[in-house]
Amino acid sequence: MSTVFVANNRTEQMVGDLGAMTPEQRRFAGYTAQRMLWYVGEGDILVVPHAPSEPFSRYLTELMDVDLATVHILAPPPGRYGVDVLSSDRLENAEFHRDLAAHVEKTGAVRVVPIIFDEVMTRLTRRLGLQRCTPGFGFVGQGGSDLLNSKSVFRALAGGTGCPIAEGRVVRDREAAEEYLWELLSDGRCAIVKQDQHVGGFGNEIISPREGVDPIGAPQVLIAADREALHELVTRRWPWYSGEDRRRVVIEHYLPDCTPVYVEMSITDEGVAQFGHGEMLTKPIFNGLVIPAQSASHPAWPGFLGAAENLCQAIHGMGYRGLISIDGIVSPGGEILLNEVNGRVGGSTHVTRLTQHLVGPRFLTERVVMQRHFWPVPSFDHALAALREHDLAFDRDRRTGVVITSDDVTGGTVEYCLIGESFEHATEIEERINRLTFG
Repeated sequence: MSTVFVANNRTEQMVGDLGAMTPEQRRFAGYTAQRMLWYVGEGDILVVPHAPSEPFSRYLTELMDVDLATVHILAPPPGRYGVDVLSSDRLENAEFHRDLAAHVEKTGAVRVVPIIFDEVMTRLTRRLGLQRCTPGFGFVGQGGSDLLNSKSVFRALAGGTGCPIAEGRVVRDREAAEEYLWELLSDGRCAIVKQDQHVGGFGNEIISPREGVDPIGAPQVLIAADREALHELVTRRWPWYSGEDRRRVVIEHYLPDCTPVYVEMSITDEGVAQFGHGEMLTKPIFNGLVIPAQSASHPAWPGFLGAAENLCQAIHGMGYRGLISIDGIVSPGGEILLNEVNGRVGGSTHVTRLTQHLVGPRFLTERVVMQRHFWPVPSFDHALAALREHDLAFDRDRRTGVVITSDDVTGGTVEYCLIGESFEHATEIEERINRLTFG
């Protein structure tokens, strides 16, 4: 049973206006879309912004025991934003659609699995005639994905199911936002303002009444020491927060010095099951993962997992099917609060997928995995050669080592994940990577 995988790594539903992304942000989205290649099997179709290099594709599929010659990799013609994002004009290009439809007929593909089921993907699924066998299409086909990638809807679902969440409000107008922000700041507390739909912390801003607050989960901290300064700040930033008054805005009490964690669940017709969990590494925004979550030994961890499962049971009843990630924070006071939900393929999914394959089903108890972005290298070939020369490349017998997970050909970096026997062993491997030099 073949599948059409679509690496729509950034969409308007995820980030708002694609045109507002910088060229660097779009380039990052384009090469991290390669992660979708970790999911394909023989006979599958993969739609990507631009095709990964042949050496990287062969390396990846060999690790996953897939014959690359049987995988059909398609990239639509460039669109109004170039080749780095699968914008609607690319996915709805008539020539591309004919090519994709021919591959669907040739392979007998029966379902579509995108990173996110936005409106463009639901139209594409219908045009290919694959809606009947695509799990959960009754929900996503009516715009349901909007609900599960919305920070405001998350707060409603979490509140309704009794999940522990940070103190906060969902607001629609600038005056209400300013009023609640001042309630927090005048009490000496910090606030985090969140665009309703964005990814990786890039749609968040922290507002503090004082200097010295580290921005974890947002690119920056803005200072508002008095009401006048806050009024000026909110007036200036409200169009960005609200998408020119088109979207709701979430404001929460920001707790400094928290540890970001997540659990990923699989929701099928049979029910809800845990897929994996980990901690997010931030510098100051998302820059990698450690799996399993080192906070799993925390006394509040079972409660966090239970709350996440309760939330997912409600989402299961709504009709969503697929992977879903629930983010949380471990506070200095000992609480674990749920932070947001993302009903899509996440930034950790490919790491869990490849680790399950390379290590085995007990990977969460037998190994520690770290994922990192932006390793500067001359090329993928140079990076792989250096890893092999220094006995750092993944070894199937030991079930440890480094796996390159995506290749940024134009930017001169690669992503990698390293698999160690323990946290200390994984840290040692990373230190050895950092000492590598290229002549």
